[in-house]
Amino acid sequence: MLNHKHFQIVVLMALLTLVSFGFPPAYADVDRDDFPRFHEIFFKILHPETTAMVAARAGTLDTIMNISEASADELQNMSWTITPDTTPGRFNAFAPGLKCWVEDFSSSNDTNNFWTLCWLHWNVSAKENATYHIPGPVATLHPGEFTSIFEAEVMMAIMDVGVRANPFSGNLMPWGVYQYIYAPFDGLNPYGQPVNGTVATFDLRPGIRWHDGQVADANDVKFSWECIDEHTTFQFPLVSATYVNSTVETSTRITVWYNGTGQDVFQEYAKSMFWLAPQIYSTFSGNTVGFKAFRPWEVDYTTHTGNPKPLEYPFLTCLIGVGPYVLHDFDPTAEVIRVDAAGNSFASNFLREDINFDGIVDITDITEGIRSFGSDPGHERWANGASDVTCDGIVDITDVVFIITRFPAITLP
Repeated sequence: MLNHKHFQIVVLMALLTLVSFGFPPAYADVDRDDFPRFHEIFFKILHPETTAMVAARAGTLDTIMNISEASADELQNMSWTITPDTTPGRFNAFAPGLKCWVEDFSSSNDTNNFWTLCWLHWNVSAKENATYHIPGPVATLHPGEFTSIFEAEVMMAIMDVGVRANPFSGNLMPWGVYQYIYAPFDGLNPYGQPVNGTVATFDLRPGIRWHDGQVADANDVKFSWECIDEHTTFQFPLVSATYVNSTVETSTRITVWYNGTGQDVFQEYAKSMFWLAPQIYSTFSGNTVGFKAFRPWEVDYTTHTGNPKPLEYPFLTCLIGVGPYVLHDFDPTAEVIRVDAAGNSFASNFLREDINFDGIVDITDITEGIRSFGSDPGHERWANGASDVTCDGIVDITDVVFIITRFPAITLP
């Protein structure tokens, strides 16, 4: 009788044979049988053909589900994401033309949609925009001063982060940075300032860009932290409470000293790295009142900065980030927002088959897929479904074949 190791070898040989014949040629469509079990109201409709429907409806799940279930074709052509931490379990959807599956998790590990919103980009350029309803009041879309979960929904599409939690293991992993290190520090930093807390160094991924096309480098990271510290922003209170100083070592490396310990403090620094663009907020140095009153989503980018807008974004406002979507406009009366896919997003080529999120679909990912073959929830090799690429509740031949056929795709810069 074959043991599991021998069985894995047989499976690998069979898969390599299939791959040699070009199987599978592309993503296959998958069922979305889980749609009805979600009962929260924080759905976002992200499909360019739903503008009129979204604007006309209240945006509750019951309303949307009734509309969707009335038409199989409509359901097939929609992609959905759900706000994390409001609904238990996993969520998955796919429609022909999407670059990847859309997947989400609920957990306490901050595993929100930063890592999967880029998959809502379409292969067809005519569909590179989205419209969705925000089911609640929006008082401000200021990246440093927003307060509600509804406003956070917008920021999740516009912004991105340096380090985040792996959605399967919950462990921290590099994202906008390719490596990082942090350690306790008690003494004087190179500036002669006393520090009783932590020293952390981040190495940024090359070529990260703001939506206006400017490179987001280590100097921008330093500015973001110091802007948060100067204006004591509502967001990132741990940064403003603990920041001491930082050194830009190269354009892609920065070291920071702060008076705090613990993963929660570190994560705030990692999350806020690419949050406040200097070309937008440097004009508010020494003017906290003006900073907090600023309404970037209503201010024309060129009028404020004097810089020309990218040709592809003639609508660009001062609400810019490095995330997967660029703000097109926001209708506060209808509570409808329009966004365009950010072609320069550093994560726009990320694939679900990069199981360990290290920026490449390599032998490690293939090995993990084969190791997990045959597992389902509760099985010792399930690993929270990391290798269940099609999200159908079992790691089967289709999942492993998809991983192998994406070898050796580069998923992050």
